[in-house]
Amino acid sequence: ADTEDTVIRMGLMTCHSLTHISGALSGDVLEIRMFDAVKAKLQEPHITENFDARFISIASDDQKAYGVIAQFEFVPALQRMSVYVQDIKEDAGYIICKGSPEKIAELADRNSLPADYWERLQQYTRQGYRVLSLGYRPLNEPFTNETDRGVFREKAERDLRFLGFIVMQNTLKPETTGVIHELKDASIRSVMITGDNLLTAVCVAKECGIIAPNANVMLVEQSEDPEAKEPIIIKDLERKDLTMDPTSLEASESIGRFELAVTGKAWNILLADFKQGVNRYPFERIITAGTVYARMAPENKASLVEELMELGWYVGMCGDGANDAIALRAAHVGVSLCDAEASVSAPFTSQTKNITVIPRLLKEGRSSLTTAFQLFRFMALYSTIQFANAVLLNFNASFLGNWQYLYQDMWIVFILVILLGRSKAARTLSVKRPSGRLFSPVNLISTVIHIALSVVFQVIIWLQCRKADWYYEIDNTNNDPTDSNTTIFEDATVVLMGSLQYIVVAMMFCVERKFKQPIWTNYLFVSWWAITSIFSILLVVSFDETMFAFLQIVYLPLHFRLEILWLGAINAVLYVAVEVGLSTAKDKGAFTRKANPKKHRLLMRQYQALWNGNGKQRQYKQLNESHSA
Repeated sequence: ADTEDTVIRMGLMTCHSLTHISGALSGDVLEIRMFDAVKAKLQEPHITENFDARFISIASDDQKAYGVIAQFEFVPALQRMSVYVQDIKEDAGYIICKGSPEKIAELADRNSLPADYWERLQQYTRQGYRVLSLGYRPLNEPFTNETDRGVFREKAERDLRFLGFIVMQNTLKPETTGVIHELKDASIRSVMITGDNLLTAVCVAKECGIIAPNANVMLVEQSEDPEAKEPIIIKDLERKDLTMDPTSLEASESIGRFELAVTGKAWNILLADFKQGVNRYPFERIITAGTVYARMAPENKASLVEELMELGWYVGMCGDGANDAIALRAAHVGVSLCDAEASVSAPFTSQTKNITVIPRLLKEGRSSLTTAFQLFRFMALYSTIQFANAVLLNFNASFLGNWQYLYQDMWIVFILVILLGRSKAARTLSVKRPSGRLFSPVNLISTVIHIALSVVFQVIIWLQCRKADWYYEIDNTNNDPTDSNTTIFEDATVVLMGSLQYIVVAMMFCVERKFKQPIWTNYLFVSWWAITSIFSILLVVSFDETMFAFLQIVYLPLHFRLEILWLGAINAVLYVAVEVGLSTAKDKGAFTRKANPKKHRLLMRQYQALWNGNGKQRQYKQLNESHSA
């Protein structure tokens, strides 16, 4: 026992991938905790003078010093790592292996495993503990740079002696549960994909709310019986006598709502069956009900993400390990929660090391998309209004003056466009998503109607000007050095109307509450909009001709300028009425595109209706009909 206790301590001191970076111990958080627990010190060549060249690192405490001759890194597919260690004082060598309990049990000498190995493992994992197994065997073989590492590792990791379990309590971060509930409230489904033990994963999923408290958890595992009729078995987490037929998902008795927890081995069988077209199992229905996937290798995680995407769902993935890298790249949106290997593959790397970044990313993404569409529509209207100005003036052989262009482009439009992007994302995550298409029916209809209204009101006021009893044609032939014929009544009319249209359109397209905070929270935008609005209105009703002269605008009669203001108000009301009408129609589903079953083979409402656990063929028929439509 004393020898095994010594080897266990040796394993905790040496079997890790920790290293010093900038004077601080760096590596996996759990490995740091294990190393700190034995109060050891780590020496490495780059931080220690006169380092023993036989070793790549030396771990020591008050009594012992162990040199690491070779380190075999953790490989997700192998589910283990190992080190070749030498006790420096006693000159004894050992191979120490740390990995999943299932893998260590497979590599260990059966006689070294206690009789209650699996019962004790279940006892720990059901409580949500993360469990690793530690094994070793004496080894005194030469290892040099010329040694074939793969062959050496394969031979060294055989016939291990089981030392014990490393049991760690990896508690949930305080933010996790709240984030899961926030995503659920927004009808965003959460799925756990992990390399940990299945029971540990299920316990954590229940604790954080991924699995509903009242749901029955059915475990989907590979059968341990090689002669079994079906290689897949589905059984209840709590009741061993409650099973489910894997080919039909019919339970042995009515169980109500249930969630599936799938192991990596079972996933490989299911995926191979589906890809080969055998279809023994209802693959799509299983992964639709699958909430926890455990003991998943990196390629398993990536294939699951891809299959969920094939169902027509938009899939986001977050992870903090190298074994998440492939899935992070495969997902529509991948978020790395660390700055190490996963960040290389992920499109996004979070400086916040918890999942609060996920709803924030969704809010910011939706807000950015909404802002982009708002800017597109505003710029479309701005261009149309100015184009209508230019076309109408062309009938009079006139053009907008330089100061008029500067007033419209720089004073009004440019600054408003810059400040519009400062609007913040909504504080809550909406159930609805913004349209992902720039040329969606709502955007197109809205833009076309607003363009038509802008042009119609420009034409109306232009005709009103020409029909007025005070109107006469101004001849600028001799006093217009620029030959732009700017100072005419028509020019003043369309410029004033256009200015009013700009400020109305700018505010109208910014009123959005589902995906952005109220517009008045964008203080700079609202302030500048108020300044330009007041200035434009005062310009219409002003009695001072100075500003008119500066902008090369003819001083129009006051009653006609009030008519411009009145028509501008009517134009604004119609703008708003169109937006409100289209928004109401959209909320009622008038522009909702019907799902294409060939592309979206399962819908979330079918998922919610299907998994009530009674196994009635009526529901399966409904699903199959939808699939074949």
